[in-house]
Amino acid sequence: MMTERPTRNPIDMSMVDYWLDEWRAWMSTREGVRGYGGHTPGMQGSRGLASEDWESITYDQADRAAAVAINAKIESLVLHEQQAIYRAYGQASAFRFPRLDYQITLASAKQHLGEWMRRDGWPC
Repeated sequence: MMTERPTRNPIDMSMVDYWLDEWRAWMSTREGVRGYGGHTPGMQGSRGLASEDWESITYDQADRAAAVAINAKIESLVLHEQQAIYRAYGQASAFRFPRLDYQITLASAKQHLGEWMRRDGWPC
């Protein structure tokens, strides 16, 4: 007698893209606001603007924590997958692996990130 294994839903790549867009926004705040460091408390709000109220500060902290976690996972990918993500999200100007197909490498990197996110309970 065979028992059926439950099938898992495929990873929602639009959610992976959402989280990578949040990561891209966080990466762009490294310049800071008015000469302050990009990660200076109180000087960073939505998309790098100064926060105005408690709710926006709280959301910004949650977004920042998510971006830090995503950054750590991106840095744990193999080098060619890291570079595909960096290129796709504006952190690198070129994909320097001429023997690899950029689109296939990017899809593989996003799949690995999606698996990690699902395993850790992220919505995707």
